[in-house]
Amino acid sequence: MSTQTWVVHVDGAQREIFADTDPASGRTAIRVDGRMAGRPMSNLEDEREIAIGSERFIVRRVAGGGFDLDKAPPDAAAIAAARNGTAPPRKGTLSARAPQPKSSVPVGKIISAIVITAILAVVVPYLRDTVAYLRVPWQSYIHPDRSFKVSFAGAPVASSGMDGEFRTQQLMSRYRDHAYVLEWIDLGFLIPVEKERDVLDRALNAIVRARQGTLVKSDYNARSGRGSKTFIVQIPEQKDWSRGTARGEIVVDNTRVYILWAYAPQGQSLSYDIGEFLRSFELPR
Repeated sequence: MSTQTWVVHVDGAQREIFADTDPASGRTAIRVDGRMAGRPMSNLEDEREIAIGSERFIVRRVAGGGFDLDKAPPDAAAIAAARNGTAPPRKGTLSARAPQPKSSVPVGKIISAIVITAILAVVVPYLRDTVAYLRVPWQSYIHPDRSFKVSFAGAPVASSGMDGEFRTQQLMSRYRDHAYVLEWIDLGFLIPVEKERDVLDRALNAIVRARQGTLVKSDYNARSGRGSKTFIVQIPEQKDWSRGTARGEIVVDNTRVYILWAYAPQGQSLSYDIGEFLRSFELPR
């Protein structure tokens, strides 16, 4: 049985999501805090949407047989409400009522109005941010040597540096409070298959040290026939970053190591644009 796990924070509580795949049948059971979240996914299904408290998530199949987790985009009604600065419409209709005599407003209604106002003060900005990250101005970037293809939020800024004896290259773009980064190192020698995991582990440790972060989770995977490793790292507040999360993937490709990751403030690591960026990375087959 192959298992992947994710930890999310919903409605002020920590919840754990499991994707358990039976290698014999290929069916994947999705569980939340140990309880089934609907019928299992067949090996022909690419994604499954699940509800946890007031939020919805998508478990999506990725290359290599693993899974990824994203927040589900809001429905059309919620998007329209966020644009207009109003509460999301409720299902059903209100029937016309005859005028009623004026009466004093019950205390219960006043309390309800205060609670609703407080909820809207949180929900409306959240929906506006969610809608904004559905509109990232993605631009496809192809490296001059055609070694990779990836999408950035506008034209990326290029930079380089030294990591010990190796020179690192970096491309980065930003959109609102999120950042999208691709780094790579040319080692100058072919990385043997049996050394892939060691290289991936060393690269991940370097990321955690450089950002003074805390590793939340990581999983070995594969991309274009070579080894890869997905990761989530909590990052403390720093000069260029507020407290947040780096979510990404490290990929081995012949003589090169790619480090693809996106930064989001605390609580936004599953924003839909993060998954879009990570899925946009392509290597030639």
